[in-house]
Amino acid sequence: MLNTTFRQLVVPEVPAVKKFILRRQSRRQFRPWTLKKLLAKFPQLESFIWEPSRLHWGNYHPLPHEFVSSFGTGLPPKLKDLLIFEDCNVAFAYGAGRPYPPDHICLMADPGVAAALARGSFGLTRLHVPYMIDAWDFFKAYQKGCAWQRLESISLTSALLAPYSSNDKISELLCTASEVALSMPKLQSFAL
Repeated sequence: MLNTTFRQLVVPEVPAVKKFILRRQSRRQFRPWTLKKLLAKFPQLESFIWEPSRLHWGNYHPLPHEFVSSFGTGLPPKLKDLLIFEDCNVAFAYGAGRPYPPDHICLMADPGVAAALARGSFGLTRLHVPYMIDAWDFFKAYQKGCAWQRLESISLTSALLAPYSSNDKISELLCTASEVALSMPKLQSFAL
C-alpha cells in the first residue's frame, strides 16, 4: 500500500495529463490522501478511472469509501468523467488464497458515501460507480431544486434489484430514479 513517503514528496504539477487510470491489475493500492494529493497535481485532468479491488482490502475496506466520501474536495476542477469500478469478484479473491466472503459483503455500501458523491457530482458529464454505492442511497440524497446540468451518462447498482427483493421496493427504486433523472437535462444513458 503506497502511503507514507508520498506525504513528504514534492511532486510537480503535470498539466499534460487529461486522463488518469488506476487499473486493478496495478499491484499497488493508494491510500485516499495519497490519491487525492496525486490527482491534485493534474490540473487539467478531465477523466479519472479507478478500479480498486476488495482483494487488497479484505472483506470490508474503508479506504476507497473514505476517498469517495471526500469527493468534491481537492479534486481537479476540470474533472468531467468519474468512473470507479470496485471489483467484487469473490472467485478472484478465492483464487488468491482468501476465503469466499459472505454474499452481503460484495454489495456493502455506505449511505454517507452515496450522499457525498451525489453532492459532489454536479459538475460531471459521466458518473459510473457500480458496486461502490447503492443507487437507492444516491437518489435519497438528492435535494429538490438541484440539478446535474452537464451529466450525460450515469451508471449505478442497487441491492434492491436482487432476485429476493420485493416488487414494491423495486417499483419505489425505479420511480425515485425517474424523478431524479428529470434533474439531469442532458442525460443520454442511465444504467441501473
